[in-house]
Amino acid sequence: MYRRFPSHAVRWLALTLTMSLAGTAPTFAQTQPNDASKLSTANIPDSAIGAVYLFPGDILDNPEFKLMPTEIASAWTMENVGIDIADVESATMIVGMPGPAGPEMGVVVQLKSDFSIMQVNRQFLDGEEESLDGLKAFHIANTPNFFLHVANPRMLVIGTPQYIPEIMAAKKPNGALATFAGTIPHISPLMVVMVTEPVREPLRQVFAQMPPQIPPPLQALSELPELAQGLVLAGGISSRDKLRLLMMAEDDGAASDIEEIINNALRFGRDIAEMQAMGEIEGTGAVPEATRNYVKRLSTEIVEMLKPKRTGKRVMIEVENQGGMATTGVLVGLLLPAVQSAREAARRMSATNNMKQIMLALHNYHDTYGHFPEAISRDEDGNPLLSWRVAILPYLEQNNLYEQFHLDEPWDSEHNSTLLASMPAIYADPGIPLEPGMTVMHAPTGEQFAFTEDGSVGMRNVTDGTSNTLALVEGNRASALPWTSPEFLEIDMDDPLADIGGNRPFGFTAALMDGSVRTIAQNIDLNTFLALLTRNGGEVVGGGF
Repeated sequence: MYRRFPSHAVRWLALTLTMSLAGTAPTFAQTQPNDASKLSTANIPDSAIGAVYLFPGDILDNPEFKLMPTEIASAWTMENVGIDIADVESATMIVGMPGPAGPEMGVVVQLKSDFSIMQVNRQFLDGEEESLDGLKAFHIANTPNFFLHVANPRMLVIGTPQYIPEIMAAKKPNGALATFAGTIPHISPLMVVMVTEPVREPLRQVFAQMPPQIPPPLQALSELPELAQGLVLAGGISSRDKLRLLMMAEDDGAASDIEEIINNALRFGRDIAEMQAMGEIEGTGAVPEATRNYVKRLSTEIVEMLKPKRTGKRVMIEVENQGGMATTGVLVGLLLPAVQSAREAARRMSATNNMKQIMLALHNYHDTYGHFPEAISRDEDGNPLLSWRVAILPYLEQNNLYEQFHLDEPWDSEHNSTLLASMPAIYADPGIPLEPGMTVMHAPTGEQFAFTEDGSVGMRNVTDGTSNTLALVEGNRASALPWTSPEFLEIDMDDPLADIGGNRPFGFTAALMDGSVRTIAQNIDLNTFLALLTRNGGEVVGGGF
């Protein structure tokens, strides 16, 4: 079941979190136990892997916050939820291990004064009182699976129905997260605490799928969950404070390894960023040269700003905010590449998922007919009509669209041409803007390929092995074709990668006949790539391509 956090609560938390991300508080190393109380471990289930601690009072009481529209925030939360944000002592979001329906989570809200369910805006709730393992709860409106439980007059719990009882049962928790959080002082209005042990095995599986062509300095980042017991991120509101990330290692040796991995990744990122930036600076003269010098100085400053500091088992990254707008500008400049990387990762994942769905449709077609669809459908006289992409529409849950085609007419007939703009999103590549109806999702077509110009291919014809034969490849923008057209990407055997890939930093997406999807390095050995193209060439291809 798809689940999202309650819309009202999201807005409330987002407003408060946004206002709190302007700075931070004293360093962990400088803060002694008598300087601040430890973070609360109450109500943290032993299965929890992370918690976000938010203290609105620390924000509202700060002198630098006095010009912010606190009255509006209070009025909004009162009107939409029934709680004044100024009456919130703390809000702790607790996240458990992901399950089949998504991560289990809950938010424990501690109030300064007594509260009654009668104060809640009835539009915030949906339906009558329900029972969650004996606990009274109300379903929150406009959410598929989130409930509100009033634990006592000064404590509310918002969460998933499975996790609210776990939160309430955790009176004296001793799990990994509670044990770790209990050692961390409350030094900031916003603190994130996570432990790595419960998620190490899932992360190992994720990192095992990393493309081999990712540079070693970045691949080494996958070792961090193995070396660190937990991490703490502290943020605040003062322009004089810092943003801090603390990683607690298993021992001094692991801390040293963490420090080295981060430094290597920072230097690699600096070199790549400089190279890309320099490539965008054109011309000669004083201004271009000054711009190049600024890029070098800025990249060096950013690396120094993020350089970790190690003390025993602790590794700390501190980001100064004393420069006000100047520092903020630098951090925004630093954040943009990270945002771009995240977007690229999302695009790559989307392209991978699209290919997986297409391969599933091709396999289902094969199960039905005993062979894959013909690359090109033809009429009785052998004239080309439509692409294989049309043939598998019923297996992509696009039967209504399939039935609109006149299968005995070419793709550009008066009728079929009107369907060009109805291309399913699964044939689109999110990283390549194209005209409507155009695609770069290609099936290599040739006499010895998985698809041929005439006739169909079955599994029995793939004698090189389905895990060694390409079925689909991602072309570049110049290779785009109308998705219904029988035209196909012609492979130049002397330069087979001429129209393939080039859209992503680490390579191109491709699918094998066994249904698996891989990211293949753009600089793959050409002989290896040619061997992957053929289904019956007799070549031996290793799994490390």
